[in-house]
Amino acid sequence: MSRRRQQTSSPPRGRAMMMVGALLTFALAAGLIWLLVPLTPQPARVPADLSAPGRLVAAESTVNLGHVPFDRLVEARFTVANTGGDVVRLVGAPKVQMLEGC
Repeated sequence: MSRRRQQTSSPPRGRAMMMVGALLTFALAAGLIWLLVPLTPQPARVPADLSAPGRLVAAESTVNLGHVPFDRLVEARFTVANTGGDVVRLVGAPKVQMLEGC
């Protein structure tokens, strides 16, 4: 008589391990996205005085573009708000002052 070993069925661990791995991968990806995606900066709020005449005020008074080579084109954006109660009309191009070596 030969003895055969009876095979006992073990619980299906493959599917459970796959689910745990998928959840860990999802949690890791979500954490990395949260760390690497910078928060969108909100423009500074400028208080308004509706009884005053119209006046344009920039949210930031300066912009630091770092070291820029002479032949490189750069762009800066400003958020401007009317802090008065009247309408402001721009008649000409705004004047921008560039400082070198700062």
